[in-house]
Amino acid sequence: MRNLVLSVIIAFAGIAFTNAQSLQFGVRGGYNYSNLRGETSSKLDLKAKNGYHIGIFTELPLSSKMSIQPEILYSTQGASNVFQEGDELKTQNINIPVLFKYYLVEGFNFQVGPQVSFNTGSEYDFNKSGADKLWNDVKTGDTTKGLNYGAVFGLGYKVPIIGITLDARYALGLNNIINTEDNGLGAVLKSAKETDLKNGVFSLGVGYQF
Repeated sequence: MRNLVLSVIIAFAGIAFTNAQSLQFGVRGGYNYSNLRGETSSKLDLKAKNGYHIGIFTELPLSSKMSIQPEILYSTQGASNVFQEGDELKTQNINIPVLFKYYLVEGFNFQVGPQVSFNTGSEYDFNKSGADKLWNDVKTGDTTKGLNYGAVFGLGYKVPIIGITLDARYALGLNNIINTEDNGLGAVLKSAKETDLKNGVFSLGVGYQF
């Protein structure tokens, strides 16, 4: 699945390169409502976290109704109640979605495409007063994997003439983000290798296209 996602992104990038003169650039940012999908041995109800995203994009028109839109976004994500009651897992990511956009009517569009995410930092916070020494030695930076991938679905509207864009999207993670190999967390969680948690991020964004 990861190779398929990467292949699609490379193919879209090649199309964009060959049609560089038609590119339209822009900036966008907005609100994230992120959570993790899956279950751990704690059996706790995972709770969502608020975050944000900001970045740049370029749109390549293919026809009057279709276009391709690659983006580079800095995004804060995470969840709570992951392994212990009241804990928090926070991640910082560089997300690179490549979206196919189909304009249903003027300005209003449907969006879908693959996404690759590079984890640039993670932080795991929990109540150390109630934890044993092994938990206190957990290396928070090793909690999540460095490379993740998924798919993005959404709806958008581009205001004619003035270039403002409005988007509502859901990013569906397709791989387990928890790093269970050679890290402090895996050493203290005997059930870590059974943990399978995937990203799920709902976002609202506003952009401006030059």
